[in-house]
Amino acid sequence: MQVHSSHLGNYVVPLNVKNGVCIDIGGNTGQFSLKYKDFFKTIHIYEPQRECYEIIKKNIDGLINIKLFDEAVFHTSNLLVSLASHHNFDSGSVAVVSDIIKEPEWNTNILVESNIKTISLSDITERIGGCIDYMKVDCETSEYNLLMDKDLSKIKYMGIELHWQMGKDNFNKLVNHILKYFNNKSNITLDYPIGYNIECLFESKFI
Repeated sequence: MQVHSSHLGNYVVPLNVKNGVCIDIGGNTGQFSLKYKDFFKTIHIYEPQRECYEIIKKNIDGLINIKLFDEAVFHTSNLLVSLASHHNFDSGSVAVVSDIIKEPEWNTNILVESNIKTISLSDITERIGGCIDYMKVDCETSEYNLLMDKDLSKIKYMGIELHWQMGKDNFNKLVNHILKYFNNKSNITLDYPIGYNIECLFESKFI
């Protein structure tokens, strides 16, 4: 497994969430949270891949406003799931084994981790105080299981990478559900991308 420390993404963080609370889903090596450690009052990182988790743990040592959790985001808490390796063996591309994945870029015969405990969006939200000012989501198709058919009204802004590997139908279903709660603040269309992922910023309709 190749562990990369430069995965940051191009997530836009609005200035009006300064001193708010942030959820970092798919922490990788913690680079996003380290960049914004002095911007947000509180950050909760979720990273189930053990090698990355240990790197984040070292990187945030002494930072009392950042908490790290090794649960995998999913539609339901307290289940046990496995993590599959991407064909490129990149630590930033590990995915929860799920029937949501329609494009076979992950080798389910090569499990990076197993018996990983899951956590739902409602429990993530409750843990940080009941409301999320900014949520960064990069979790290799698990965004579907995390967000689909869930109440998203407690999230003010969401910077998310939407993965084409969930397939066109799942992609469109998820986008339509997100748009019930958010306005698209990105300079991109939300049409299904074939062969690449898209990074988007969504702003709550309720703020």
